[in-house]
Amino acid sequence: MSASKQASAGVETLSGAQFEVRALLERHGLDEVDCAVAHFSFGDPESFIGAYDRDGELTPLIGFLPLPMNGAALLEAIASIDDNASRLVANYRRAFPADAQQLAGFDAKLEISETAALAWLFAACSLALGLDETDVARALESSLEVVMLDANVVRVDEHYLLDSRYLLRSLMSYRIGDVPEFVLARSIFTSLGTFVADSITKILRDWHATVIVCTGDLFAGNVILRERAGEDLKHLGLPVLFPAGALVPAQQVLVKGSALSARSTGPQSVPVQLGTRGPHR
Repeated sequence: MSASKQASAGVETLSGAQFEVRALLERHGLDEVDCAVAHFSFGDPESFIGAYDRDGELTPLIGFLPLPMNGAALLEAIASIDDNASRLVANYRRAFPADAQQLAGFDAKLEISETAALAWLFAACSLALGLDETDVARALESSLEVVMLDANVVRVDEHYLLDSRYLLRSLMSYRIGDVPEFVLARSIFTSLGTFVADSITKILRDWHATVIVCTGDLFAGNVILRERAGEDLKHLGLPVLFPAGALVPAQQVLVKGSALSARSTGPQSVPVQLGTRGPHR
């Protein structure tokens, strides 16, 4: 995908999110209000947290740092965070050689070399954890058994972006520490839900909003993300609006999240086969 096509996709994402915000507000009888917005989508090339003003203008404020779409390059990017991360990636390769090899060998073979799409982030998480159907089923169970994964925001060229390399590093570290894969799979979404609430809380220090709107197919279809974000936003005392229908089943996000959709990452669909686990649990 060329730079111009990527820019066009970003405009389409913003336009689509703007429409979703407006539709949710109209459904609840709200008009000309200032909102804090979280738009998380499996199908869009970009997800973000931002502000929507009473004139209908949506401004992204925090996005996602693009990740390399080549598995070997992604592992190198994680290792480059600092010396501790370099040692961690080496330990992960030793502890889970089969999964590390599968991740390192993955290449999307698209025209773009990196993407901020959550579809690829979830695919990378699935590969790093070596998820199978049993893990997914258990991850979707109602449970308080979770860990907090790192959600580190960095500033790049005047933009604030969640650096997902830290989240992936957390997954590897906890997996080496024998935290079950299904707990880590569930924790991806609880951690992102907390990230949404923390980010909106900070935005509202400078932006007076009367309602919080969460849009995108991830909020529509993933109850884990939705419930954690909603619970962590309660302290603000503002109405929180979520999409009305389940557009994407949670199973698709957790398992088929390891397949990159053409819409989200480029002109073709790239399936990721989940392989066997490494020797250590």
